[in-house]
Amino acid sequence: MMESKMKNKLFVWISTIVMVLCCVLGVASLQRVQGQAEASGEEVTLEIVSNNVSYDDEVYILYAVTNSGFDKTKNEITMLFWTELQDAYVKGTEAYVSTTQGSTTLDDLSCEVFYSEGLPAKKMADDLYCRAYVQIDGQE
Repeated sequence: MMESKMKNKLFVWISTIVMVLCCVLGVASLQRVQGQAEASGEEVTLEIVSNNVSYDDEVYILYAVTNSGFDKTKNEITMLFWTELQDAYVKGTEAYVSTTQGSTTLDDLSCEVFYSEGLPAKKMADDLYCRAYVQIDGQE
């Protein structure tokens, strides 16, 4: 009985830390990509519009990314992740890359869904930095 209460308290504590971390990272990681527009002439944008936490054997952070101004079937959107503070979060310095795991609709916005790598409980207080990335006609 006592062990069950300790596990519940630990789960609540860890969940709170992860949620705070997700909120901070979600706000800090909103990115816009500007570059050459395709034939539509529309400005090219990427924006992380939501993040959430998924629990399994490990914890995963899910990100929803919306886009406009380019054809995502021709220009793959990826999510770059860093596990350490960087002077500049640029392609080539990331710890790992995530490709889309599907799509969803949030507030009438069509979004691609990305997952972080699984975080074991002992790493849930570590910082994780991310950036949505697309390359169009050789430009980020």
